[in-house]
Amino acid sequence: MLTGTIVSIDGARCLNTRHESAGCRRCVAICPTGAITLATGLPEVEAAACVRCGACVPVCPTDAVTAGEAPERRLLDVCRTMDGGSMTVACAANPQPRANAGGGPTVRHSRCLASLSAEQLMGLTSDGTRLVELDMSWCEACPIGTAADGVIAAVESIEALISTRPPMVALVGLPGAVDGPMSTGSTEAVVDSHRPSMSRRGLFSSMRKRAESAVQRGREIAPPPLRRTRGPVLARLPQSVPGSRRRLLERLDQVPLGDRGTDVPATQVPFADVVIDTSCSACSLCARYCPTGALSFVTAASSADPPHSFTLSFQMSTCIDCGICAAACPEDAVTFAATINTRGINQPDPIELRRGTLTTCSSCTMPTAATDGPEPARCFSCRLGSGVVTALRDDAGLMADLLSRQRPNDE
Repeated sequence: MLTGTIVSIDGARCLNTRHESAGCRRCVAICPTGAITLATGLPEVEAAACVRCGACVPVCPTDAVTAGEAPERRLLDVCRTMDGGSMTVACAANPQPRANAGGGPTVRHSRCLASLSAEQLMGLTSDGTRLVELDMSWCEACPIGTAADGVIAAVESIEALISTRPPMVALVGLPGAVDGPMSTGSTEAVVDSHRPSMSRRGLFSSMRKRAESAVQRGREIAPPPLRRTRGPVLARLPQSVPGSRRRLLERLDQVPLGDRGTDVPATQVPFADVVIDTSCSACSLCARYCPTGALSFVTAASSADPPHSFTLSFQMSTCIDCGICAAACPEDAVTFAATINTRGINQPDPIELRRGTLTTCSSCTMPTAATDGPEPARCFSCRLGSGVVTALRDDAGLMADLLSRQRPNDE
C-alpha cells in the first residue's frame, strides 16, 4: 500500500500559467494512471485515479506539484541511522525485495521509487560514501510500472553529474540484467521505512541532522530587479529558485565530484546551456519570463538620452531547463546547447551571453537593439506588425494579472 497524500498542484508556480506557449507536460507524461490531465491548459488531478505514487513530484521543475514529503523524509532518516556500506531500497509494492549484494540492509520505501529525486537519491548514499541499489525487479509486473522511467532518468542524471566517480546509485532487477540475489522472501530482514525499528537515540540524531540541514539551506535565492533606463517600465513576473533546485546544488557541493569539466548530454541533466544569437532585439522577454532569474537583462545609461548599453547574462546553476525563454522570444533567438560542461554548474557568477547598444525604435518609443546597417532600428513588435508594447501587454503572451503577484519565499 502506497502512503502519502494525493497530488496537489500550485497553479501560480506552473509554467503553463506563466506563459501560454510553455507546453510543459512532464507531470502528465510520468503519471502511470493518467490522473493528471491538461484539459484546460493547466494540470488537473483526478483524485480517484491518483494512487499517491509521487512520481510526478520530482519531474516538476518549479515545485508546482506536491504530494507531501513525509515518506521521503522518513526514508532518509532511516538510512542515516544505518552503518556505512551498501544498501538496497525497494518500493512499497514489492513483495519479495532483493537481498543486498554487499550484505547490507534492504529498506522498503513506502511509495514508488520514482518519487525520489536525484538529490534525495544522493542523500541516501550519505553524500557518496556508500552504494545504494534500487530494486527494480517488481516494476515489470507492477500496475504502475511505467513510472520506472522516472527512476531511470534520476539515476542517469546522477551518473552524468558525477561522471568521474564509481556509481553511487545502481539499478538492479531490471529485465535481462544479471545482478544480486533475491531475498528469501522473509520480511524480517527488510526494514520498513514507514514503521522503522529505530532507537530513540537514532531517531533524535536523525531529526537533529535534518534540522541542521534546513537551517543551512537558508532562505530562497532572490534575483536582482530588472532594470531599463528609458521607455515604459517592464514589470517582471515573480522569480525564485525552487527549493528542490537549491537542495540539489547543496548536495552537489557536499559530494566529492572530482573533475567537473565533463561534457554531458543536456538531456540527462536538469540544467541547460542557453545560447543567444545575433537576431536578439534586446526585448528582455526571456529574462522577464525566466522563473528563477537565471537570465538577467540589465541596461546602463551612458548619457541622458539613448543610446545605452545592455547586457543579457545567464547563470546555469539556477536554470531549471524549462525552455520558457525560447517560448517567449519573438525573434527565435534562444536555443540550447546539445551538451553541457558540468563545470558551469559550479560557476558562482553569471556569464555574459549578449552585449550591445540600446536605442529607440524608429516607429514607437520602445527601446530596442541598435542595428549595424543603414536600416532604422525597429522593435520586434513594430516589425511583426503587432503594435506598441506597453508595460502590461506584449505579444509573447505576458499575463497582466501575474505582473504584480509576488510569491512568498520558500523555507
